[in-house]
Order: sequence, then structure tokens, then C-alpha cells
Amino acid sequence: MAECFRFYMGSQEWAYTSDRREIAIGPTTYSPKAIQRSELNFEFEKQEISIKMPYDLSPADLFILFNPSTVLWLEIKKSSGALVFVGKIVSCSFDIDLAEATMKAISIQALMKGKIPTRTYGASCPHELFDSGCGLSSATWAVLLNTSSVTLDSGRRIFTSAAIGGYASQYFAGGYVTLSYQSSYIINQTGGQITLLFPLLLWADDMSLTVYPGCDKTLSTCENKYNNIINYGGCPWIPTRNVMTQGF
Repeated sequence: MAECFRFYMGSQEWAYTSDRREIAIGPTTYSPKAIQRSELNFEFEKQEISIKMPYDLSPADLFILFNPSTVLWLEIKKSSGALVFVGKIVSCSFDIDLAEATMKAISIQALMKGKIPTRTYGASCPHELFDSGCGLSSATWAVLLNTSSVTLDSGRRIFTSAAIGGYASQYFAGGYVTLSYQSSYIINQTGGQITLLFPLLLWADDMSLTVYPGCDKTLSTCENKYNNIINYGGCPWIPTRNVMTQGF
């Protein structure tokens, strides 16, 4: 029986079938492509699957330069509509000779085996900026830009904006940007120029680009930059000297 593969990332979706004809399941139409999967391992801790497809078929082509900054999910169904697999794409490799991409996915059940980190105590704050522990609203601190007024370099990792130039250098360092379903970490900001960790591949005029400042998790930044010291979660007066090994 033919199978149907639906990849989705944010609002983006790609739907293919191993059949020779289009298949419609609910609102989704699956296009016929040269796509196949490996056998599914049903062990709870190793529920994984491999998908082979042409290397230039989306979304495999998104992995050619960099891994996407947004999680890519996979849903596999029988042509009858029966659900076979739901999971997360964790890697993609390419065979140039065969012009083929192999994507590896792990199931939601396998993802659940990961350990949930507990809170750690140290001088720096354990909260993430804008999370429930931090308490600040990301919308309050967001800077909204229009891509028509932003200059992006050919590598799609550095952009310049006059609006960003109004902020102190490194104000946005450690923060992130969002553009449609994409996001990327900010590794540097000098004047109006921002350098990103991952390129923004989806870019066109008149799109909304949102820039968020960063936090180095120090008491000084929490107090002076964000005026949020009441929610600071670190213990800045923990001694840095280990008296058990170094003495008093």
C-alpha cells in the first residue's frame, strides 16, 4: 500500500506520496515523488525511521547549507489515512553519486525518554529571557522591522538597519530574530549591523522581521538593562573559591 509523507515546519508544509498518482487525505493533497522509508523500529527508546528522497526535493534542500533553525516534523500515513508515524527530523545526509538525501527522524515517544533538566544554582540566572521565571514580555522588548528597509548580505547572515543603529552596540547580542517560521541567534551587533548564527533563507521585500535583545544572565544586566532584579534567579554571592580544596 502506498504511503503519504507530510513534512511541516511552522506554517510551511510539504506533502508527498510514494504512489504514482496524487492522493488526498482530508485537506492535504500528496504529490507523487520518488520517496521511501526504512522499516520502523518499534522499540520504545529507538523508534526511528529513515526517509530517502531526491536531494533537491524540499525540505531536504533546506539542509544543504545549514540545518534549519526551526524544528522540522514528519507525519507518515497509509493511503487509507491510517497514521503510521509522527516524529522529528534530527539529521539529513546526502549521497552526491545517487543524487539522494536521507533524512532521519525519531518518534515523539523516543523524544520523551530525554531527561528534563532541573534548575541549577549558580551566580548567573538560570531563567531564559522572557520565560515564566523571568516574567518579562517578549512583545514589550521586540523591535519590529520591515525587510524593505533592511539590507541583507549575500550570505544572508548579516543585515543592516538604521533603526537598529539607534541602540548601543551589543544590545541585541545573545538575542534572536524571527522571520516567518525562521529564527536565528544573534552573535554580534555593532551599530546598525547584526550578525546571525544561521542564515535567513526565506527573505523577500515587505516581510516582518522581529528582533529581540539578549541577556548575559548577570545581576547587572538584569537590573540596569531590564529593571527586573526582583525576578533574578541567580545567586551572585556564591563564593567562587572552593574552600574544601583551596582552603579559606
